[in-house]
Amino acid sequence: MSYLRLTANSIGDPGLKQLASNLKFLPTLEWLDLSENCIGDCSAMHLADVLPMLLNLRSLDLSKNLISDDGCEAITRELSQLNKITSLMLSDNQISSMGLDHAANHVWKTRSLRFMNISLNHLPQGGILGLRRAANSHGSL
Repeated sequence: MSYLRLTANSIGDPGLKQLASNLKFLPTLEWLDLSENCIGDCSAMHLADVLPMLLNLRSLDLSKNLISDDGCEAITRELSQLNKITSLMLSDNQISSMGLDHAANHVWKTRSLRFMNISLNHLPQGGILGLRRAANSHGSL
């Protein structure tokens, strides 16, 4: 299986914990869409734990969930280990400028990342400066 779309299934934290433990059995997975599933930081951390095993992952969509700073940092930290990831969608979550600043520290290490959507979060204009610094040093984001 290369594409798994589970959009709008109300998976929530308990469901994603179980799903995350089974994702390791899908090493050929390239696209994972978990948007609109009431996923919070606890679930994001469980997902982050399994991300290094998804070596072929190219796109991860976690839009329209309940992920805040801790979950964002955990996801971006583990994504930095993947060589094929090109797209990360985190729009319409609860990420603040502090979470984005932590994420920026990891994003710059992710050389393959070309697209990151962080729209509709809790980001004042100044909160994007950390990501801008990462993009400038990265050269391709």
